[in-house]
Amino acid sequence: MSWMVVEMVEKLCPRCGGKYSYIEHKKVGKRVYAYAVHTVRGKRLRCYLGAEDGYVYVTKTHSDLGLQLLGMNREDRVLIYLQQLIDYVEVNLADDSKRYRVLSLLKEALEVLESGPEVEF
Repeated sequence: MSWMVVEMVEKLCPRCGGKYSYIEHKKVGKRVYAYAVHTVRGKRLRCYLGAEDGYVYVTKTHSDLGLQLLGMNREDRVLIYLQQLIDYVEVNLADDSKRYRVLSLLKEALEVLESGPEVEF
């Protein structure tokens, strides 16, 4: 088991919402786990953010959907999940009622995205 500092930043912790100073990675066996490190009155407090390469056991319960679940330290995880779900829908949704429900949810998501600030591509 070993600790190493990977990046020095000051961002808001996705776990507790407080400012953190840096991210530490802890290696346990073959797995690496990320922690946001807060410095409070001279003490270091850590918030667990997740496994670097995703979760093994909980991913098994979502394997029928083709999802690889990721830790909070992955800021791009929503994009990865969305792509995985698109891949699933493309291959597995032949049932018209399910396709209609997915389509209505995607339309709702599109309306939310379009009502936000304008994005340039």
